[in-house]
Amino acid sequence: MLDDNIIIKPHQKHQLVAIENLDQSHLDDPKIVQVVDWVHEYLAKPHKDLGRSGAVCPFVPFSLKSNSIYLAKIEQELLDTCSMSKIIKEFGDLFVQKSGSNQNRNLNNAFIVVFTSLGRDQTHLVDEVQNALKPYFVEQGLMLGEFHSKNEGSGLRNPNFKPLRSPVPLLAIRHMVDSDLPFMMSPKYLIEERILFLRSYLRNLKGELNDVQFTKSLDMLISLEIELDASMSTKFAEVMESQTCKHAMGLCASKKEY
Repeated sequence: MLDDNIIIKPHQKHQLVAIENLDQSHLDDPKIVQVVDWVHEYLAKPHKDLGRSGAVCPFVPFSLKSNSIYLAKIEQELLDTCSMSKIIKEFGDLFVQKSGSNQNRNLNNAFIVVFTSLGRDQTHLVDEVQNALKPYFVEQGLMLGEFHSKNEGSGLRNPNFKPLRSPVPLLAIRHMVDSDLPFMMSPKYLIEERILFLRSYLRNLKGELNDVQFTKSLDMLISLEIELDASMSTKFAEVMESQTCKHAMGLCASKKEY
């Protein structure tokens, strides 16, 4: 468990408080109450559409039991991708500082950063921030999750289930674990990004992966690098062919002049 009085100052004072220790100033805000209920009644519970047994987020019941989920309330107005990214990056750095290194980490720790001023028409900002910062977080062995009411991300076992929907826009920070691999291999990421994620995955979890997991991840990395190399070779050949054609046309034009 972390120090319950952590203070961070991105643009103004933002306080992280253990979710079970929220005071009345937090609980007077209906949006914070919604998030707390969502953590307890949705993330920590099974769901009929999930496609597997257990809680929607398997770690949340243990994190609640150890009071290791910390919530920050961001009330700042006029947010944009840049200002939100700065806030989240600083919370990520604080998470690394306070939650332990890869060799000595508490997997139950999590930060939930709630943006209470964002409306439904601004949820795209949460997606943009997550997409921009994911490489930075993965590089450090962390996962950054984007949650809001319009999130279309599908469940691994049921494409019709939308596990990343929350009543209030927020981003969540936690340690990377071995079961995170599918989330980093989504086709929505470029090949270069997936290669970066796999390298970080193998580096950060090398002591925790069993032989099957390690071999599977390494094979995926090799396949992606071969695919990228082939793609670059094809593009190079296309560029050379185009340049050759232009050069030939230029020679023909010059010949006609003579």
